[in-house]
Amino acid sequence: MRLTAPLNFGTYYRTFQHLSSLLCVFIISFLVMCVIMWTMTKNQRESTSKYLYDISKGIALLAIVGDFVKEKHNILIIISGLIATVVFFVWAYTVEGEVNG
Repeated sequence: MRLTAPLNFGTYYRTFQHLSSLLCVFIISFLVMCVIMWTMTKNQRESTSKYLYDISKGIALLAIVGDFVKEKHNILIIISGLIATVVFFVWAYTVEGEVNG
């Protein structure tokens, strides 16, 4: 006789597999961006910071606000969207600080 219900690890595995692949893409793009930033002009850095702010707003709109519009909430999507929004915002703020600093 079982006292606990069996866990469905397949769902969690697929979710974390997607998150790990997104994390790898983010790390690679972050490293490439850091290398490219050494050669950017002031106008290019301003454009890049605006672009990163727009990415941050887009993620917030799609992941966080979009999930609240649906009747079925997924806490993992909300948390990962919030983290990605903050990461891109801080990245843009850092690039913008290098322009003004």
